[in-house]
Amino acid sequence: HTGLNFCQSIRGLIYSRLGIYTQAIELYEESLDIATSIGDRKAQADLLMSLGSTYMVLEDYELAINLIERSLSISRELGDIQGEANTLGSLGDAYYNIQDYSEALEYYQQSLLKSRLLQDVEKEIYTLGKLGSTYALLEQSEEANLFQQLQISLIRYWIARWEGV
Repeated sequence: HTGLNFCQSIRGLIYSRLGIYTQAIELYEESLDIATSIGDRKAQADLLMSLGSTYMVLEDYELAINLIERSLSISRELGDIQGEANTLGSLGDAYYNIQDYSEALEYYQQSLLKSRLLQDVEKEIYTLGKLGSTYALLEQSEEANLFQQLQISLIRYWIARWEGV
């Protein structure tokens, strides 16, 4: 089952990347059924996240949020900090997209903490930018500037480090 489930998940990802969302959703749902039947909680969390992301692209934010929240719950249950960071960031994106900026900030702040804990620089840079953008939309320019400056500083630091400067 796990090999089949993996193949179905990959096919779902390919369909999603190609913009064939109906097929992607069907494959993710089939894979989720398999993961549930064999008790693979990590796969369930990942597939719920994939489904949520797909529904977010389709702008069905209510369903996307529900699926991603379920993924977050499983990630927390498993102690999967990377899964938490990813789902928290995606929930921030969902609330940002429906213009619930205060809720987006809550999720982005939690995602930032998890990203720093994991030393996931790419996620941290992304989240700092989203925090800056969200504060800007709320017309909180001091906070917006702070997060944008933190993002720029972190990018500069890593560029210098990669270049060996």
